[in-house]
Amino acid sequence: MLNFSGYMDGADLDRTQSDRPLSVNSCGHYLLRQRERFDTVRIGGRADYQFLYVARGRAYFRLAGENVPLGQGCLVLYRPGRDQAYHYLLKDNPEIYWLHFSGADMESTLAGLGFGEGAHFSVGVNGQYVYLFDRIIRELQLREPHYSEMAELLASELLLLFSRALPGRNERTDPRAQGIGQVIERIHRDYRQPLSVQDYADMLGVGVCWFIRIFKEQTGVPPHHFLTDVRIAKAQELLGSSAYTVGEIAELVGYDNPLYFSRIFRKKTGMSPQQYRAGQ
Repeated sequence: MLNFSGYMDGADLDRTQSDRPLSVNSCGHYLLRQRERFDTVRIGGRADYQFLYVARGRAYFRLAGENVPLGQGCLVLYRPGRDQAYHYLLKDNPEIYWLHFSGADMESTLAGLGFGEGAHFSVGVNGQYVYLFDRIIRELQLREPHYSEMAELLASELLLLFSRALPGRNERTDPRAQGIGQVIERIHRDYRQPLSVQDYADMLGVGVCWFIRIFKEQTGVPPHHFLTDVRIAKAQELLGSSAYTVGEIAELVGYDNPLYFSRIFRKKTGMSPQQYRAGQ
């Protein structure tokens, strides 16, 4: 199993924060590669809240005394003090993202977002979810100045997007703008390929200028910057979990020139690929 995760203060602490609206404890990304089955069981649960998002495949959760299989686009919420039991099977090709968090009056906050009742929800497939999860993980791993505040802001945006995707909450959204999520999902899948802004605009049936403007409104960065962020995040995963050389990793994430890749990597992370790998 591949586990890409980040923790507040560098440690997996099960804690609650009541002096902030939202506080992130940890965030991660699970991929099964060889292990046939992976189980998590926590009798009595944790002190914080947890969201688990099924980005791909299928996962199995013990909810209200029943085993519930949930597929791509489903979201599970575990509340504090509740038993947790779930598992993944290799044959289902699962890819799971998770977030542990707490905050002042969190139950009211979740209720206001539409998560007041139930334990699992359908939020659909949206590349922005994966992008935000990856950015939270990156903030917690690098722990640059103000990383906790950045993680909180990103987590807030993630929860708002989940809320917006709940049935009946997105009726007024421009369908062309909704298509940006499909573009983001495609970028995460095809990040090795050169980005053609024209192709993506054509995919949505809109002009290039409109596409760039709406993309930046929804993600905070232009399309080419977004692609670079995705590539560097993938490079960080490979540097921390594989024996590939820097040149091989550069090629795997879409860069023909290893020196150019190293310059971009340093600009984004503040360190060279070799320095990043040494710190893992």
